[in-house]
Amino acid sequence: MTETKTAPKGLFIQSDLRPDVHAEVESTALPGGTGASTAEIASVASHVLTGAGYPSACQRWDPSLFLGRVLTHSCDVQFTVLDDEAVLLNLTNGHYYTLNRVGTMIWGSLDGRRPLNDTLDQLCKQFEVDRGRAHDDLVALVVRMEHEGLLQEERR
Repeated sequence: MTETKTAPKGLFIQSDLRPDVHAEVESTALPGGTGASTAEIASVASHVLTGAGYPSACQRWDPSLFLGRVLTHSCDVQFTVLDDEAVLLNLTNGHYYTLNRVGTMIWGSLDGRRPLNDTLDQLCKQFEVDRGRAHDDLVALVVRMEHEGLLQEERR
């Protein structure tokens, strides 16, 4: 969620808006390199996410549950929108974030009334992007925003 001047080709949402995920994984973590089972891959993915500060990582991630979530802005975040770009200030840690036009649309849709699936539908319509690509980028941005304390789950 930092400002960049050019977007890398092939990414719908710029790479600097995607979660920073890094963990030391031994080369032997996946037996045989390419022939790992789904369970082995899930185990390594869980290790990577947990090591990167995502403690809620689970063995099997269900996208339908993620897209059914209703999120809203954290009460500790102030923001303004200028020329289709948003500037966010997290009052808890004092960090500023900028969002491009796509990120600003996502931010605006996270109002605590609609599930993420509605945001995904809106992304696909408004920007005429492939649903799979929009899904991956939406998940990446939302996870990063949650990690930074910018979003919270709406309690019903």
